[in-house]
Amino acid sequence: MPIRMTEKKFKRFKAKKISEKELQIAFVKWFKLNHSKCLIISHPLEATYNRRDLILMGACPGTPDIQIIESNSLYRGLWIEMKVGKNKPSELQLYFMRKLELRGYKTAVCYSLDEAINVVNDYLTPRVMVDII
Repeated sequence: MPIRMTEKKFKRFKAKKISEKELQIAFVKWFKLNHSKCLIISHPLEATYNRRDLILMGACPGTPDIQIIESNSLYRGLWIEMKVGKNKPSELQLYFMRKLELRGYKTAVCYSLDEAINVVNDYLTPRVMVDII
């Protein structure tokens, strides 16, 4: 059962400085509450395994944090890399995201809950295709 984020809690959450982990948890809670019919997967690579074992198990360094498995009229799916503060995506993350874009996926780097929500809502908003004559 998803935990509901009240408006008061949401405002309090937005005001404090948080870690990438906390940002990702809040985003996943929001997503499951607002888009319960869509599939979302998290790719946390800081598991209890060492880096070598993760790679042998199929983990790909540079993989964005969140994958939304829902196509729209333009893309095959959405991948989101969460960052906070002055953190920036690594060269490996940027390379992986470019590879995803070349395969028809949308990618985004989000620095706040608001930004991630806006990216997802925009992505999931149906587009009307218009023929230009």
